Amino acid sequence: MLYDSVGAQFANLENQRPIYYSSAVGIVGGTSATDIWALSCDGTKALKLLFMAVWGIATTAIHAPVSLIKRSALDTGGTAGALVAVPANSNFPVSTATCVKYTSTPPTTGAVVGAVANAYVTLADIAVATGFTTEATVWDFSRPGFAPPTLVTAVEQLCLNLGGVTYSGNLFNVYAVWSEGAL
Repeated sequence: MLYDSVGAQFANLENQRPIYYSSAVGIVGGTSATDIWALSCDGTKALKLLFMAVWGIATTAIHAPVSLIKRSALDTGGTAGALVAVPANSNFPVSTATCVKYTSTPPTTGAVVGAVANAYVTLADIAVATGFTTEATVWDFSRPGFAPPTLVTAVEQLCLNLGGVTYSGNLFNVYAVWSEGAL
């Protein structure tokens, strides 16, 4: 049995579902960037985003507003680079999710359901950034009492969005953890 920070018992049912990781380093948010990262499912399984971290660097240190947006339609166009979905356990099946980073802003973003989370990501000054000098912005949806953002159809997606702002010399890093299971 598991216990939360105040000693209450709870069962983490996500541990009964296959869990996958994906990360991207050095995503360049282009001019007037919108979505720079996206996660979608194929509609055969429910996908639950459990954890996400975002951090980066830029030509000048800045606090960049970012949004985790749920869309009811997939992005189209742009240049997407596929990211690997790594199973947490080698006995888990291959992920049915599609995780991508955009190397150019998608010209058409899917219809917005709403912002799941908003935050300011601190982008460290690239001239003085060495090692891990910037803290990640973290969204942890796996904690007891939280309902993780869930995708169940092949046309939904979760996207990391920069709101159409250009950040000079930016490089974003993204790390995500999700589970997949029965609809």
